Amino acid sequence: MLELMLELIVEAWSWIKKIWLKIVNWLINILSWFKDPYRYEELRRNKDKYAVAIKEKLESGDYKTVLCLFDEEKEEITDAEAITSEQLDHDTRRNFGNEDMIILEMRT
Repeated sequence: MLELMLELIVEAWSWIKKIWLKIVNWLINILSWFKDPYRYEELRRNKDKYAVAIKEKLESGDYKTVLCLFDEEKEEITDAEAITSEQLDHDTRRNFGNEDMIILEMRT
């Protein structure tokens, strides 16, 4: 699933909204994106959709964090945003741990 998602993100890169921040904040930038009423309802309503966050450390030392809704049944990304930042806050680093991709559980 990881390889497929990475391929889809590369394909969708042209339409993904991109922002730049000094520090990515877990609560403000990541959780709030998924808790947007539209996205939250999509995740609640459709059990084939997943809330996925992917991080990558760039050669420059900055980080790229991609937030997306992934529809497993259709094998497509239905919504996404990319954040480039100089740093990740403590909670973001803790939640990712040693992983580059995490699937968030959205509790209803």
